[in-house]
Amino acid sequence: MTEKFFDKLKGKFVDPYDEDDEVEETEEVENVSEYEEANNQSLKRMNAKMIINEPRSYEDAKEIANSLLEKKACVVNIHRLQESNATRLLDFLSGVTYAIGGSKQRIDNNVFLFSPKELPVDGTIDAN
Repeated sequence: MTEKFFDKLKGKFVDPYDEDDEVEETEEVENVSEYEEANNQSLKRMNAKMIINEPRSYEDAKEIANSLLEKKACVVNIHRLQESNATRLLDFLSGVTYAIGGSKQRIDNNVFLFSPKELPVDGTIDAN
């Protein structure tokens, strides 16, 4: 008896989907601006790191420069260097930083931050 009842109802209502119709499945996508998407992709590709260096001689400049070329920010503490070597090292690293489009900031009396353009630094430290 219940079968007949359902058969009668089936004839009265229209099935919105035929068995032959294909149903498209859609995927929900989060709204993200092009800028955010590009920024997220570059951060996923890049393994952002900061290296802390305390060079003991001018020869350590090459290692620091290589870190910058590998897109790693470098904090350099020059307090152990003689003044002439410290000046040479800072001049060299400033040149490397300029060549890669990066930035240099003094953090303290003998401490500097060198960063590649891929790792921008916001803000400054006032020397006064």
